[in-house]
Amino acid sequence: MTVAELIGSATVRIERVTRSIRREEMDKLESAGIPGDIRWLREEYATLDDALRGSCSFIRDEWPAIQGNRGRLYELRLFEDSFSRFTSTVTGFDDAVTADEPTATRILGEYEASREYAILAAQYADLLQPAFSFEHSLRVTPAEKLSPLQGLCSDMQAYFEGLTDQDLEDVLYHHTLGAHKGTWKGTLTQATYFGKHFNTTAQVMNRLFHFYGEDHLPRQAHFTKYPADKISEQDPLAIILSNYPHQK
Repeated sequence: MTVAELIGSATVRIERVTRSIRREEMDKLESAGIPGDIRWLREEYATLDDALRGSCSFIRDEWPAIQGNRGRLYELRLFEDSFSRFTSTVTGFDDAVTADEPTATRILGEYEASREYAILAAQYADLLQPAFSFEHSLRVTPAEKLSPLQGLCSDMQAYFEGLTDQDLEDVLYHHTLGAHKGTWKGTLTQATYFGKHFNTTAQVMNRLFHFYGEDHLPRQAHFTKYPADKISEQDPLAIILSNYPHQK
């Protein structure tokens, strides 16, 4: 059994025992398997300890190769995800035992499994933390938006062209008259949905965009004449706009 499989098996078994101590609803098969889970935790503790010790030694010895290799760093990330779930589960186990010692004693007997596993988890969390912290430092975090509408023009390129995110913010948020108009490429119904999303008027939309009908002749945005009631929240336009705040 691999280290990941050992950690995963321990996690699942501890979760079940914890649920039993908390007296949560369990099906008959789960309840019947609790003694086997406890036996596994007792018998496989040393194997898990050895496996985690081996992982720490491997990471230490291979660190120069790991830290410069994206594939191996990804493997480290997967290992961390598994170990983090394990440590969180162990903490919940220990909390459940402390909260209801009579029930824990009835289920576990004299076996202090929660303390044993809490010590194990804490020991290896300390040893693994430097490697995990390094992997965290390499993760890309989303850049902070300079404008609440940053990215809207790119996302909406199928619907209009000729404006910038800042042009839209100036008109929709700051109510300044745009210096030039963009061209709306979507339908007039979609223009109504866009305008209503930002709580603006058809007059403002007509200051923002040139509109054309299916005959390619100029049109004016008109929310009553071109209602958007049939555009659902699952529509691609609605999904795009859900990422951008309404006008306040």
